[in-house]
Amino acid sequence: DATNSKFVVPSGGAGKYLIIYGGQLNNSNRPDFILYKNGVGVSQTFLRGDNSGSTSDDNSIRGSVILDLAVADYLEIYARTNTASSTTIANVGFSGMKLIGVE
Repeated sequence: DATNSKFVVPSGGAGKYLIIYGGQLNNSNRPDFILYKNGVGVSQTFLRGDNSGSTSDDNSIRGSVILDLAVADYLEIYARTNTASSTTIANVGFSGMKLIGVE
C-alpha cells in the first residue's frame, strides 16, 4: 500500500543511504511530500506554482536525500496539500540503497 510505506533498517543494515522519494497528487495545486525518519521530518520536496487556487493540475514531484541510518531506524513518507478533498494521491513511495565505502 503506497500510502502506508514504511522501511525499518534491519540488523546489520546501519550506514549511509541514498533515499529517493515522492509521488503524484492529482487535482492539487500545491503538493508536498515529506520524508520522516523515526517520526521526524528530515526532507521535504514541494511544488509551489499557480497561486490562483486552480486544482486542475496533476503534479508529480521527487526528492532525494542521503541519511545516516542506524539499526531499527524507520522511514515513512507523507503527502500534504492545501487543496480540498478532491485531491487523489497516486504513486507515493520511496526507494533507497545503502552506500558502501562512504564515510
